[in-house]
Amino acid sequence: FPSHDTKAKVLFHASAECTHHSKAKGGLPRDADSRSLPEHIERYVQVLHPDIISVENVVEFIDWGPLDENGKPVKAQKGIYYNAWRDTLIGHGYTYQYARLNAADYGAYTSRVRYFGLFAKDETNIAFPKQTHSKNGAAGTEKWKAVKDVLDLDIEGESIFNRPNLS
Repeated sequence: FPSHDTKAKVLFHASAECTHHSKAKGGLPRDADSRSLPEHIERYVQVLHPDIISVENVVEFIDWGPLDENGKPVKAQKGIYYNAWRDTLIGHGYTYQYARLNAADYGAYTSRVRYFGLFAKDETNIAFPKQTHSKNGAAGTEKWKAVKDVLDLDIEGESIFNRPNLS
């Protein structure tokens, strides 16, 4: 790793499994082990001492807290584990900011909102992109891109039910 007196920066990016944080899981039970994966980030921080840590996940990640005996999030304790996790990383000397960013606001053909957390030893290294698109093209931005503009619906795929058994 480069010494910290150079202009080079060490970046550590983490994107822990999001399935058991996501509202897309519906009313199904969550798996506490899968939800705890972000806790392992600290082990890497202790070894690598990165200048910047970036974390991407579903926005519900900030609600990370205990589960009840049925594997459901305890509403009254929403965010407890997230806050402790964030504070642990801050305790290693990082400044922290997060944003909820929608991919469509940056020119992607999908409106997918995600959590992006940035921890940096030097707070001038924390920056989020400037929005270039918006749903209606307001305030000097371009209008969101529609996926229909890049899909060719005339191409017919092959049914998975008519394929030969490959097992």
